[in-house]
Formats: sequence, C-alpha cells, structure tokens
Amino acid sequence: MGIEPSDYLQKHYSQLDIDSSDIDEIIKIWDEYTEAKEKSRKMDFDDILFRFEQYLRLNDELRNKINQRYDHILVDEMQDTNPIQWAILEHLRDPVNLFCVGDDAQSIYGFRDADFQNVMWVIDDSQPTPISTRVITPLL
Repeated sequence: MGIEPSDYLQKHYSQLDIDSSDIDEIIKIWDEYTEAKEKSRKMDFDDILFRFEQYLRLNDELRNKINQRYDHILVDEMQDTNPIQWAILEHLRDPVNLFCVGDDAQSIYGFRDADFQNVMWVIDDSQPTPISTRVITPLL
C-alpha cells in the first residue's frame, strides 16, 4: 500500500520544483533514511499508518474489537486523507458510522498523496444526506 519514492516522483514530478538530475539524489536520501529507521528500529508516521492498516486487514479479532468499541468515528479534514488512511477507514466503516467533515476546496496535502476526491468517495459509497452549514456568530 505504500508508495515508492520513484513512483511518487513520477506521479508528482510536474508539480515539484526540482531538476530531473535531482531525482537520483532524492531516491538515495530516501533509501538511507529507510535504512536508518530499520537499523534503529524506529517508525515514522507513514510506517505507523501502514502497519495499522496491515493489522486491521489481517487480524479479524482486532478489527472486530475496534468495531465493537465505537459506534461512530469522526474524520476531520477528510479532503486531506491519503490512500492508506482511506484503507484504514474502509476496515472500520462497517458497522461503525463514519462522520466525515471536509471541504474539497481546501485540500492542502497533495504532496502527501492526499486526495480531495475521498470526500466524493464517501458520498458515492454510503449515500449520506449531505449537509452544508456555515455558522456565523458575532465575536464578543
């Protein structure tokens, strides 16, 4: 489920302010970073998400325990979820009710492979009743 640096760079190259000659250096740095994490037995945020998704996918007991504990899960900034976060939600969304808050016009984490279309996937997959409210209160 993770994305390799070379795949990421190919997908987003046009959006990045880098020379094509820098790509090999970026991949080398990524490989060194990955090796340092493994040697020191550390994980970064993406590793944690990836492992959690693996555990949910492969461990029915864990998934059921979480699903029994919660009736609802709130997902704020849904437009900034990436594929691994969406996969985690997919494991938890039945029978748990997802309450997703997002604005596709405010997606800012494309560089982390976030996809504002996740907001639309929730609507398409679950046929909720979209509610759009804007509350304006005077400041005291």
